[in-house]
Amino acid sequence: PVAFSGDWTNFSGSARADYSWGPNDRSTVFLSASQAFRAPNIADISRFGRSRSTEFEVASLGLQPEDFLSGEIGYRHALDALTLTAAYYYTDLRNYIETVPTGRIVDGLIEVSKQNSASGRIHGVELTGALQLPAGFDLSGNATWTEGDLTRPIAAGDSLTEPISRIQPLTGFLALNWSGDRLVNAVWPLQDMWATADITIVDRADRLNAADRADTQRIPIGGTPGYTLVNTRFGWSLTENLTLTVSAKNLLNEAYRSHGSGSNEAGRNIILGIEALF
Repeated sequence: PVAFSGDWTNFSGSARADYSWGPNDRSTVFLSASQAFRAPNIADISRFGRSRSTEFEVASLGLQPEDFLSGEIGYRHALDALTLTAAYYYTDLRNYIETVPTGRIVDGLIEVSKQNSASGRIHGVELTGALQLPAGFDLSGNATWTEGDLTRPIAAGDSLTEPISRIQPLTGFLALNWSGDRLVNAVWPLQDMWATADITIVDRADRLNAADRADTQRIPIGGTPGYTLVNTRFGWSLTENLTLTVSAKNLLNEAYRSHGSGSNEAGRNIILGIEALF
């Protein structure tokens, strides 16, 4: 048993600017900057037990908050039926809380503890778009690329730079949606129905640091394989208070897991739902 207490105080701010031009302000450039901090949580401070596949974590009561400075710049163009947005974002990390070996071996496991031992960055690009189509259809999608690195000292005058653990790999998403209430002169029952079909494509996640490579319970050797998910959904509002839904998920029956997860997601499956409001 142990007692401990701590408190942390921080003042953070943010600012954002937008500039639009053209007919109906169709073109917009936006710019933002913001500060943030994350205080150590109870698990960071007091954990005592098995951690990753080969690690045993011990408590670390002297942690300080992490500090973040983020910026984003982007461009948005909107037409009558088409909207496109592109953005670049960058986050500077200071006093990053990282799991670090203590140099001891406990029952065959590497003893580790949390330390404010690293600094680094996360940056990436996000593209989004939406297109209105005839007959109640619309198309929407996005693509996201993110990369992050941490640098920490390893000896006097030396440092090590590695990828940040469990960063989302390159991901793309595309959805075709239909809604009966957008039809001209829609009649029952079409006016109360909706449907969507989407595809998610995720690249292989193989930018791993040393801890990721050792964590073979969560991350396969060489990285988490990429995958493609295809889902469909259908809904029907029978009344104002009663809605039926049918979802068919993972139609390709992919064996997949989110990067860093300890278990695979479900294979091909169908979900029937009913929602009643009172």
